[in-house]
Amino acid sequence: MEFEYVSLLWIAPLAAAGLLLLHGHAARARARAVAIFHPGSGQLSVMAVARRRATWSVAAAVALMGIALARPIGGLEEGVASREGRDVLVVLDVSLSMYARDHDAGSRAEAARDAVDRLVELLAGDGGHRLSLLAFAGRATLLLPPALDYEAFRSRFDAVGPHDISRRGTRVDAGLAAALGSIETGDEGFTDVVLVSDGEDHGTALRAAGRNLRGTGVAVHVLALGIPHLPTPVLVPGADGIDAPLLYQDEPVRSRADHASMRDLAAFSGGSFCALHQAGCVGDVFTAIDGAPRRAFAAEGREQRRRPLYHWLAVPALVLLMGGALGWRVR
Repeated sequence: MEFEYVSLLWIAPLAAAGLLLLHGHAARARARAVAIFHPGSGQLSVMAVARRRATWSVAAAVALMGIALARPIGGLEEGVASREGRDVLVVLDVSLSMYARDHDAGSRAEAARDAVDRLVELLAGDGGHRLSLLAFAGRATLLLPPALDYEAFRSRFDAVGPHDISRRGTRVDAGLAAALGSIETGDEGFTDVVLVSDGEDHGTALRAAGRNLRGTGVAVHVLALGIPHLPTPVLVPGADGIDAPLLYQDEPVRSRADHASMRDLAAFSGGSFCALHQAGCVGDVFTAIDGAPRRAFAAEGREQRRRPLYHWLAVPALVLLMGGALGWRVR
């Protein structure tokens, strides 16, 4: 037999011992009174025996209830599988600016893949968080609904790219709006949005989108790509495997990452901000997610779990308590 709350086991013997000590003190006081005022009274001796038995009965009940509070468990039983965690919605920027090469590992897209892979590894180690995936460029598309299947998420994330979005451009605000629209009513307090982007927004409403997050209960954690305001050429992979500069009106396109707006976005929503070109801070994002309130999710299949045994102690404890109460009523 094992106990969920081992620290509570000391309550049972202390409470029972305290009750018996009090009874012993009271019994000695009554015995002295009987010797003085009712010498040789057999009726009082019967009452004393009844009280003694009642006290031992209540003490045993207290001890059993104390052990039951420690929640003993033993054996195995089958039940519906469940997990406790949060919904983590990864909102990934797949615009062409993510091919700018200002990270040691290569492009922003490659740095994003490494960072999200690390985050998923941490979330999978905890085991209870559901993952979903939304990609955006000029518009947004939900690619995976919330699920506990981390391998399916990794597989879909590795395959995602600009081909998944029909409209070019970068509308971070559209991605956030789609993310919020995909969250079920009542789930906001248990949902985290992880925005993975360089912040280069062709729209004008990114800060307004952040302010709109106030009061929704949804925290936006930012994994920021690129080096802020450093013009970086965009090299797009070709079908032949050769990278070619992205051109606009015959001029090479240079991308400027905007971290300031995304930092404000995270602050407005109560989320965390991680600039990936600096020291690795993916663990800080995981800590923020993992430390937030959780809820239970139903998982596929069934699982074996330890069987609770506290009711086998609680029932006899109640019987003993009732017997003790009746014994104390003896006159």
